[in-house]
Amino acid sequence: MGLEGNSETNDCKSLITDIMAELCRHLPAKLCVPPDLDSPPGRWPQLLRELCGIPVPTLFCPRTVLEVLTVFRKIGACCCRVSGQVTASWERRHQQWVDRSLRSRQRRNYLRMASSVKVLSPVLYLILLLIALELVNIHTIGGKNTSEYQQYLRFLKSVLQYTENLAASTSQDQNKWDEAVSLTHAALLKMWTFSEKKQMLIHLAKKPTSKVIQ
Repeated sequence: MGLEGNSETNDCKSLITDIMAELCRHLPAKLCVPPDLDSPPGRWPQLLRELCGIPVPTLFCPRTVLEVLTVFRKIGACCCRVSGQVTASWERRHQQWVDRSLRSRQRRNYLRMASSVKVLSPVLYLILLLIALELVNIHTIGGKNTSEYQQYLRFLKSVLQYTENLAASTSQDQNKWDEAVSLTHAALLKMWTFSEKKQMLIHLAKKPTSKVIQ
C-alpha cells in the first residue's frame, strides 16, 4: 500500500497544518503563509530570510542562551543534510523512473519516496520556522526557571534526535521512507504537545517572566 492513503501520513499532514497555524500566530500578518502540503510555498524561503534577518545579539550571552543556540545550529545542520539527501535521491530515482531503468522493488521504493516527500518537505520548513521564531526570542529564555529550562532543552534535543534519525533513514544506503514518515509522526506529536503547553519562547515572549535561572 502506498503512503498516499496511509493514515499515518494523513495524520502528519494534519499535525503540520495545526502546528504551522500556531506558529503563524506569532508572525506579522503580512508574512503568515498557510502551508501547502503538496508543494513548498514559494513565500516560505522569503519568510525565513526575513526572520533570520532580525539581529540577535550574542555577545556575552549567558550559558543557557549559548546552550540553546548550539542545539539550534545542530538541528539546522541536520535539516540541511536531510534536504540534500532527499533532493539527490529524488533526482537520481526520478531520472531512472523516466528512463524506465528501475527494477520492480526500486519502483515501489520510488513511489514510497515520492509520497513521503510530501510530508518531509513541509516538516523541514516547519522545523526551520520554529527555530527562526525561537531564535528571535532567544533572550526571553532568562524568564524560565531551572525546571522549565530543562524541559525546554529536552524538547529541543528531542527535535534534534528526530532530525538525526531522519538523516540516517533518508541516506542513500538506507532509503527507509516508511520509517521516515513514522519518525516524523512521532516527532510532530511531541511538537504539538509541547506547543499546547505554551512552553516555547514565542509563548514566553508574551508573558511576564517567572523566576530567572541562576
